[in-house]
Amino acid sequence: MNAKQLPATLAVAAILTTLTLGPWYLGQRAEVAYRDGLANLARQPQGPRVVAETYRRGWFSSQADLELATGSEDQGGEVRLSIASHIGHGPRTLADLTWPPTLARVASTLGLEHPAVQLGGVQADTRIGWDGDTLTHIALPAIDQPATAETAGVRTAAGSAEVRLDTTTGKGTGTLDLPSLEVLGDGDVPVLSLHGLHATNATDPWLPGLALASADLSVAEVRVVGQGGGVEARDLGLSVRSHPDAGLLGFKLVYSAGVLRVEGADYAPSQVEISVDRLDGATLVALQQDIADLAERQIPEAMAGIARLAVVLRHLPALAAADPQVALDRLDITTPQGPVTGRLTLGVQGLTGDDLSGRGAWLRRLAADGELSLPRPVALALLVAAQRRQALEAAGEAGLSPDQDQALGEAAAMQLEGLLKEGWVGAEGERLRTSIKLADGLLTVNGKTLPIGGALPL
Repeated sequence: MNAKQLPATLAVAAILTTLTLGPWYLGQRAEVAYRDGLANLARQPQGPRVVAETYRRGWFSSQADLELATGSEDQGGEVRLSIASHIGHGPRTLADLTWPPTLARVASTLGLEHPAVQLGGVQADTRIGWDGDTLTHIALPAIDQPATAETAGVRTAAGSAEVRLDTTTGKGTGTLDLPSLEVLGDGDVPVLSLHGLHATNATDPWLPGLALASADLSVAEVRVVGQGGGVEARDLGLSVRSHPDAGLLGFKLVYSAGVLRVEGADYAPSQVEISVDRLDGATLVALQQDIADLAERQIPEAMAGIARLAVVLRHLPALAAADPQVALDRLDITTPQGPVTGRLTLGVQGLTGDDLSGRGAWLRRLAADGELSLPRPVALALLVAAQRRQALEAAGEAGLSPDQDQALGEAAAMQLEGLLKEGWVGAEGERLRTSIKLADGLLTVNGKTLPIGGALPL
């Protein structure tokens, strides 16, 4: 070998070494990532259980089989998820000549078993880039599961999903598209139909163990079969956003409907916006960890609820110290009698540990401001519904007679007239309105003020 041939020979040797050792290294890294994922799963207090798992690593490819379970018979039946994956980490094909380069590719087949739904043959194709980022395409097969005497049937068109994960930042995004979904009743007749379902979500790590999240759900059309005409809805939307503010966390939820027809009556267009602000992030992390630690202690179910409440109460002073606030920013609902509109803000201001230990002192730290406007028939119907609910609880299995039902309507009308006469509610024609303000231990309703706190045994 002469000096001129040496560089070329070294280059060929380097390529052969890479092609030989590269797949082994990638296979090792793939197994490490798999084991780390299982370990993280086991640490989730409410996560699925690993029923069985195997991993067989080869030089150019590996095989992983995993079976997970969640839920129980007491919770409506156990759900089992099986995942069989073929991990290719050898020489790539022309289809993998992408940018960023694809270093490994995982072909998975998923199956789901539940007493109500069985789903098999779900294909997932995951590409792992040179930087560790992953992109997974999931093909959801069509389902045609007839109804039985015990369970409803399910029928769907083929759908798709996509999941992206940035391993450098920890950010993740996902999308789901399902053209149609039907829940089948007797005779496989659809009792619930959804068309044009589209969902997206994104997560972004914020504090250790706590991530920022956003999600959007839209449904083009919904139909529910009912004796009185059922429910028809179009252009439904639901979105949730979380946002940080100097160590504090906030949430925003928005619901909207373009068309909502219930038994022939229109209740749209409508929009509702709810927000929660000034939640202390560090306290939320500590609360989450304490609840996880509590779950590992395997406390008897009869005591678990009390134990969780005690954990929450222990962190309550720290949460209150950040002056948290919840708000109904917008209430705008169409009804056949006219729109229902309103807003309400409720928060804590300057609450201390001494306030929590004092009798009723914490009430003076509450602040609220809001207003409500609605048609008189809607207000009357709400009062009747509240009284009927109480009467049914008292009557038990006997139910209510027609005379009792009529008496409820008359009692509700008298109650509404009393509120109007005493000034708690104002009237403008057939519309009713009221306002509320709470500050310094004084509650003002429609201009009438009364003290709170000392009068309540809290």
